[in-house]
Amino acid sequence: PDFIRYLTNLQFLDFHYNQLTGTIPSQIGELVGLKHLLLKYNNLSGSIPIEMKNLSNLDVLLLEQNDLVGNAEPICKMIPNLSIQHFVSDCKSEVD
Repeated sequence: PDFIRYLTNLQFLDFHYNQLTGTIPSQIGELVGLKHLLLKYNNLSGSIPIEMKNLSNLDVLLLEQNDLVGNAEPICKMIPNLSIQHFVSDCKSEVD
């Protein structure tokens, strides 16, 4: 949704277990204040948007149990504060 780009001060976004479908919108990369992004246990598909590299404050990213495809490692390496011990999904191979 387009309104998401205006939530730049948002720090926590928790949509896990919400039966979300579709792709992760590229506008997610505009949430520069985001620290926790919890999207696990949905029906999201497609690839992780490259725009997520802009989430420099992100330290928790939970994406497991979706239908996402592609390699998450390049994006994970671009997020400087991402705490690997809090990254439950496999950041080194395809996202489950």
